[in-house]
Amino acid sequence: MAAASSADGENEKEPEEEEEEKPKPPPPAHFVCEGVVWKQHINESDVDRNPVERSQSTITYVAYLDDGDETSVGDRPFKDSSNATMFDERHRDEPITFELYPEPQENGTRYFGVEQTKCPLPILADAIKTMRPGEKATFTVKPEQAFGEEGDDELGVPPNATVKYDIFQHDFNTVELVDHDKEFLKMIIKKEDEKERGGPSEQDEVYATITLHTDPGCTPESLVYETPSANPNDEGVEGFALDEIPKHLPPATARALRTMPRTQKSRFAILNGLDSGRKGAIYMTVKLLKWKERGFVKGTKNKVLKLAYQLDDEAQWARPTDFSTVKFKMISAHDAVTGEQLLGETDEETVTLHSEQPDLPEALEAAARHMRMGETAHITVTDLRLAYEDPCIRQQAMCLPKTCTSKRVMYVAKLIEIVEKGMEIDTRALEDKGKDGFMEEAEKRKALGTAAMKRGANERAVLRYNDALKFAAKTPDDMSQPIRLALHLNNAMVYLRMNEFSLAKQSCEWALEIDPENIKGIFRRAKAHEGLIDYDLAAKDLKEAIRLEPQNRDLRKEYEDLKLRAKEDAKKQRELWGSAKIFDKERGL
Repeated sequence: MAAASSADGENEKEPEEEEEEKPKPPPPAHFVCEGVVWKQHINESDVDRNPVERSQSTITYVAYLDDGDETSVGDRPFKDSSNATMFDERHRDEPITFELYPEPQENGTRYFGVEQTKCPLPILADAIKTMRPGEKATFTVKPEQAFGEEGDDELGVPPNATVKYDIFQHDFNTVELVDHDKEFLKMIIKKEDEKERGGPSEQDEVYATITLHTDPGCTPESLVYETPSANPNDEGVEGFALDEIPKHLPPATARALRTMPRTQKSRFAILNGLDSGRKGAIYMTVKLLKWKERGFVKGTKNKVLKLAYQLDDEAQWARPTDFSTVKFKMISAHDAVTGEQLLGETDEETVTLHSEQPDLPEALEAAARHMRMGETAHITVTDLRLAYEDPCIRQQAMCLPKTCTSKRVMYVAKLIEIVEKGMEIDTRALEDKGKDGFMEEAEKRKALGTAAMKRGANERAVLRYNDALKFAAKTPDDMSQPIRLALHLNNAMVYLRMNEFSLAKQSCEWALEIDPENIKGIFRRAKAHEGLIDYDLAAKDLKEAIRLEPQNRDLRKEYEDLKLRAKEDAKKQRELWGSAKIFDKERGL
């Protein structure tokens, strides 16, 4: 037993001496604030964003003197902060919010109001701009950037003391410059949902909650406007178009809202009279709830305005293309000024868009081309010729009678379903076909333009001719010259019908670049010059056309008629302006 005890004793280990715990070395550090503040990271942050000038930063911090015990780890000397002299622990647990100015503002100017709390040390405003949300760091500040030769008796900071601040960055509200004139600033209070991107466009209809204050702190006493609410416990909502800002809101409201994604809440400081004439600044807080797409329909010369009034729950992003077959329904049509109903609801109709013989009036067809499947739209027409009844149109129930005297008509219509997609141009497929593929497309568009021109749909004809020119441009010049010449001449004729004389002249110029002696091009340019009241150039073109076709009696008659019209115009000008010598003769005739 003794031997066993001896053996057990041999196996017993003597207790190891506990090593003295050494202080952990500080993390790597570097200079910030142009080399005058030393920053040491305590906790890193995964958030990839930093505050900028004028942002509102929320932090907690403690401040202490740089008088901790000298220690080192390896060859790295440092001072242990655990036994340093604390002089400011007021905000160890209670966060403060303040504005990050690049420098002190004159007269205490504040762009966005917070509680009257200043940055703990002016130089730290720039230092905190290097911190991300969730980051903790220690900043060492030399006496000349801290409390200087006098120190601070109230805080207990001695003269010429180096101080340290342990700062935790909770978060910040970003402030950005909306205009380069530095008179229109934006602070994001609540960020938008991650899936939301972009903002409304110039003509969209927005729905938002808005308050206006005269004080940057947005105190109740400074409230000048608040969106009305039917229920005092709920926020009000107001809707308006961005190109028709209500009078009670600053004109800058449109610019402000165009910078906001859906669900974002922001505050705008509108300075120096941008607020409908009020003196001083106005502070506008906006919560953007949603917006509806609204804009002029392409190809209608701002004569048809479409508002995406409602989308079905199962609405899709798909839109019809040329020659798509869709299910379409007109819900009503009424006078946009008086509200008088002009047309009633129609059945659901299956129609083809932009076919050679139209199914819908031009205004509705153009709008339907820009609607999503499942969208109900308000379509405002200011040129009723785009909606008048026409024997060529199949759906007469959707056409306005030519006796209609309304100045503006609003249709309510729904694109129910895209039954069959139409002509979607696969550029790669056309490239595989070679030059013949593009020429085939150009010929199709030219035929559609000619059909539209014959029935008087001038805007649609120009649209089709220009489409054809795009395809013709992708083929060699020697192959595409004939069709490009015909398209420019046809465009010129349509523009003359529309009294668009400058555009007609330009189309003629392009045609004559291809064939300088083309009689149609020269004659139509003469008509364009006459429409522009330039009788000299009109006469010059007619003389050139007569030189090329001296036997053409129609050209000679047109020239004689031009001289008569020029004399009549000169007479009218003399009666209007007196006996000025400039009207004593018909120049060039």
